Amino acid sequence: MLKFDTTGRVWIAAGAAVGLLIGGALVASRAIRHSEPAVAVKPPVQRSLREPSGRFGAQPSSRPPEDRAAPAAASAASEPEPNPQPNPKANPQPNSRPQPTALAETNEPSTTKPGGASESDAAAEPAAEPRDRGGLTGVSRRYDDLECQMIQRRYSTPVPATATILEVDGDRLPLANPSALALCRTALLFLPRGTHSVRFRPNESATTVTIRDDFQFEYDAMGDFFGHGPRIRTSELLSRGARVMDAYGTPFLLNFLGADYANQQHWDAAERTFRRALAVNPTFSPAHLNLCRCLLEREAREDAVREVNLADVFNVGNVFGLAQAIGQTRRKLGLPVGQLLPAELPDGAYRAVDPLTEEDRRMVSLLQSLANYAVREEDRGKILNNLGVHFADRGKPELALFHFRSALAAVKNAGPDRFTLGRQILLRMSDTCRKAGFVEADEYRTMSNLVSP
Repeated sequence: MLKFDTTGRVWIAAGAAVGLLIGGALVASRAIRHSEPAVAVKPPVQRSLREPSGRFGAQPSSRPPEDRAAPAAASAASEPEPNPQPNPKANPQPNSRPQPTALAETNEPSTTKPGGASESDAAAEPAAEPRDRGGLTGVSRRYDDLECQMIQRRYSTPVPATATILEVDGDRLPLANPSALALCRTALLFLPRGTHSVRFRPNESATTVTIRDDFQFEYDAMGDFFGHGPRIRTSELLSRGARVMDAYGTPFLLNFLGADYANQQHWDAAERTFRRALAVNPTFSPAHLNLCRCLLEREAREDAVREVNLADVFNVGNVFGLAQAIGQTRRKLGLPVGQLLPAELPDGAYRAVDPLTEEDRRMVSLLQSLANYAVREEDRGKILNNLGVHFADRGKPELALFHFRSALAAVKNAGPDRFTLGRQILLRMSDTCRKAGFVEADEYRTMSNLVSP
């Protein structure tokens, strides 16, 4: 009994000692862990949207026009651009500058910028740093659709879908149907430099809009970059069209492309392209005036009168520098010069001229409803593509092309199959044009070859 008791006490004492040792080790370990210095975690770098990056590239400058550089030299189209260092004193422009629209000769007096410097004295802008091509071919990213959209927003104000009037600085523009602008994807009203009071409904408070630069100088620089007359750089225009899969966000590049068709005497193709530009933004006066010239070629006087009136209405404060060109066209049509006449946008807002039957309307309603409920953009694009195929089979090429473009607008936001689907749709557009005898068939085939994964 004593032996048991003594042994038990020994084991109890040993257990207590072991417990004390283990507890001390745990306390020491915890103390060591708490004494370790914390590792500093570097926060992620926030990049401004206006900061050049590998994806978006250099953004357009917001400096006054006298400080802004002219576009990069035309030699950038022949070889890939290096990463140049800015040199704002390089490549001065010649003393003569073409007018904003490639067809209309405006014969405007030479413009002098503030400080007595002429427009031609502006220094050349350094070439934009090439960006990650993201699976699309092309040499230069200068004036791509993203940059053109930023330029358009900087010189304009959005027109709300509920607009019933267009009033600038107390003067109401004589547009009979402002509500027709709601049919367009990007209806923006261009304004001249200065601070303006704008209203879009009679009883609402006016909105103050400030435009810091002259759009005419910006558009002149864009025209210098893409060329004029027979020297328009069509390959650069088509490479930008391929990048957005023919779903443009501004009318600028389409207006240049239409001018290229007109210079080749392809008046039907030029007319269709100017209509496409106006379907994107019907307030773009240069496209209205160029469309007027095309309509005069086929002696459609009534439509030509409508277009020159619309060009005059939207040339607010001569923002496009087309006052003289509009006056010359008015004299040619026997219309009064210097008088702003009422104008009305056509039905359908320049979408297509092919008539719709009742069966066509039911098909459009059915497939567009299905497309709206599609979960993936890829599926939505395929449904809209089928709508284009329907009109191509029925011999209505303009409606087919319109719905093919709607399919491309959905497909370009789809997953990794977007390049394959985009090429297939562009090839269908080329085949549709070829069957209809449209010269744009080569344009779409070229763009399909420029789209690659």
